[in-house]
Amino acid sequence: MALSFSGLSAYVKEDSRAPLFAALYNKAGALQREANIYTGIKSSVKLPYISDTVIFQTGGTCTAINASGDTTISQKQITVGHVIVDKDYCPIALEPYFTQEWLKEGALYTSEADLPAFISDMMTKMVSENVRIYDWFGTTAGNKYDGIGTKIESAGSYQTVTAQASVTTSNVIGIIDAMYQAVPGRIQMAGNKLRLFMGLEDYRIAVTAYKNANYFNNGDFQSAANNFEFIAPGTNVVVTADPGLNATYNGTHKMYLLDPKNIWLGVDGSGDDEVVDMWYEKKDRKIYATTAFKRGWQVINSNEVVRYSNF
Repeated sequence: MALSFSGLSAYVKEDSRAPLFAALYNKAGALQREANIYTGIKSSVKLPYISDTVIFQTGGTCTAINASGDTTISQKQITVGHVIVDKDYCPIALEPYFTQEWLKEGALYTSEADLPAFISDMMTKMVSENVRIYDWFGTTAGNKYDGIGTKIESAGSYQTVTAQASVTTSNVIGIIDAMYQAVPGRIQMAGNKLRLFMGLEDYRIAVTAYKNANYFNNGDFQSAANNFEFIAPGTNVVVTADPGLNATYNGTHKMYLLDPKNIWLGVDGSGDDEVVDMWYEKKDRKIYATTAFKRGWQVINSNEVVRYSNF
């Protein structure tokens, strides 16, 4: 005689009390924090932009005024895309599985509070992650609004440096130096903080290269590890990792060195993308969740941006 288990399935313990694990996500970074933000845009807005040409003339004589040089007033338009994320949840669908432990006692669910809070929290986090990705290379056709990288590329006239086949520990410091050299002098002398945004893949290569070259003996290496940014030695350029530039998302290795004051983020309500509206609908016994926001980017002077891209 032997034990027979033909009528059983292999046992796998399902513990509803165990911690719930979820994929990590990317939080908003320096791009979103430091860009100029224009609120209250329902569809589009035109920002006035002024430039001037000043011509020095010979003075010291009583001659008639000879006006020269134009003061030009133009506009840059920010158009926001309307974005909405909708979900519906049926609490009853959780009942046949171990997920029933997440539900309150009783057969009738009457409130959005009857759905575990971590489900709506995950929705908020994933909206935030997608915003950070699309803020670089989102398009109106594909993602409902154009990202700042999309705007810079379409505007053209940016400063460029010599492209490489790939970014390596052997050439990344040279790439950063070349981008620094390409910054227009008037922008550098303005004294504002300049940021060089790159994807995490290239950032890790840069940190390794500077570490190997012993450039972090001033203590900035800890900042590079903890804050995902460091000041390129001897410059006012903050090298910044931004997952929105990861090749995983856009298929290219691009870097942008710019003054954050040169870019604008247009929204309707500040923080709209962080709000989830939830309600219980008695008619179909479901819980609905929706997030709605408007978003769009613009670069004022693309010729003040230094851009790098691999071959």
